[in-house]
Amino acid sequence: FFPVPETSKQRAVNMNDEEVETDSRGQTMRQKGYAYLQRTLREYFEIKRAGGWPKIALGPSLQAGAQGPRVKALRRHLEITGDLSFESKAPIDNFDQDLETAVQRFQYRHGLDPDGVVGANTQAALNISVEDRIDQLQINLERWRSIPHDFGSRYLMVNIPGFELRIVENDAVVRKMRVIVGKKRRQTPVMSDRITYLELNPYWNIPRKIF
Repeated sequence: FFPVPETSKQRAVNMNDEEVETDSRGQTMRQKGYAYLQRTLREYFEIKRAGGWPKIALGPSLQAGAQGPRVKALRRHLEITGDLSFESKAPIDNFDQDLETAVQRFQYRHGLDPDGVVGANTQAALNISVEDRIDQLQINLERWRSIPHDFGSRYLMVNIPGFELRIVENDAVVRKMRVIVGKKRRQTPVMSDRITYLELNPYWNIPRKIF
């Protein structure tokens, strides 16, 4: 039995990233991002004290219409993380529309394709322990400390593990796009700087290795 922490019960499960970024306009983006991570870290410490979340047993993909103990464990996991509303009236071992929406929320938060299907990648993310999630949050809090306090009214932000670039103007995300990032051996550097010029259609020779 995994009790649900009060903070997860009170969490606004439909809040997306843009709403998080603009819910406190008096703060700089750095302060808001840092405060959001702190709030999430407190929730995850509470989840840890309550016993964590159940793992989803290995098996075929789960999607709408599925039933069984793996669906029951999935539902419980998403209740604990706050992705699933407690208003769902479906049997706990039934994969209904509410559970599909909750899976999409979880996928969106973790940079996965929000298709509502629990495939291999989504199951792997679900089965990361709360202790490892806490470690990730603490590492990212340290990263936030190293970046500027104020990005200005217009900036670009690249989410490296999410393969996504965001263009932000006056605290609003005006455009998103996918980006290519480095591999483990040639990692994209973590840095911040001022853009001084933009080169369109740069000249590029095919490297000898590719040729």
